[in-house]
Amino acid sequence: MIVRSMSVHEIHNELFKDLHSIQTKVDIFKKDFGRRVLKASRFPYTYAYDCLSREKNLLVISFTVLKRSQWDNPILGFYGIYNRPDGKYAAALSLEANKSMIYPPHFFKRYRERLVKDDSLSSDAIIRLFFKRQWGIIQAVVDENFEAVFHSFENTSKEE
Repeated sequence: MIVRSMSVHEIHNELFKDLHSIQTKVDIFKKDFGRRVLKASRFPYTYAYDCLSREKNLLVISFTVLKRSQWDNPILGFYGIYNRPDGKYAAALSLEANKSMIYPPHFFKRYRERLVKDDSLSSDAIIRLFFKRQWGIIQAVVDENFEAVFHSFENTSKEE
């Protein structure tokens, strides 16, 4: 269970440990999602399932397909929602990179003010709306090649 005294690193480890414990539920959700996709009429199609882990952490598993033919090979997204004294946090998990991105309550407050513009939605609803619209964590591994490309943009003039 995520508690207020946990560090960011401990939260990351807790959520990834929970992902391994819910693998059988993911398989069940994938079958149900396939049935939903075959009945759907609008694409891309996204559906999210709530899953309470053994440690009582709320994990949300999001399935997305761009077209009907992908019903058996959806794009998976995982994020956790948890409480801290200053509000609701969300942690998006990237399985390929073994990384997590933590979104604080202030981020969702600004998201509500600037993009959603609806004060009637709860914090949970805002978090779910954000992840429904957002498809994943965008990351880049910074190495010499990445830095060289970045520096090449710094050195160009404004006319180019």
